[in-house]
Amino acid sequence: MAISEKSMKILWALSGGCCAICRTTLVVPREVELDDHSVIGEMAHIYPQSPGGPRGNVPFTGNRDHHSNLVLLCGNHHKVVDDQENGWPVERMKKLKADHETWVAETLTRRPLRVTVDPSGPDPKKEKFYMINSGAELWNLISDA
Repeated sequence: MAISEKSMKILWALSGGCCAICRTTLVVPREVELDDHSVIGEMAHIYPQSPGGPRGNVPFTGNRDHHSNLVLLCGNHHKVVDDQENGWPVERMKKLKADHETWVAETLTRRPLRVTVDPSGPDPKKEKFYMINSGAELWNLISDA
């Protein structure tokens, strides 16, 4: 059985389109109008697609290609979790998935900060603001405060 389009869409949505380990964005925008974006994300199985795959020594019943058994990773981390299966057992993979999907949900539902002007302070419309271009400039600004 192959991963259904619905499971793919759900996995990508719940994962925020980024790797569950390094949080790299998994769609690279095109540089030239004639090109298309590049998809560098891969769907890794927690319980393997086939019994002989990584983490295949753990019994599993159910649909191995369901989004609940998949983690979205970059190509590098997919290779690592499959090659180093002793370091990435099923329980660690499940926790990784759950933690990442929680992080995505919390990040996407945060409300933006509301900035209010202190009426006793300077008028921001009359103040000049300067771009800070380096850590040294920032340090100089802070140390003079």
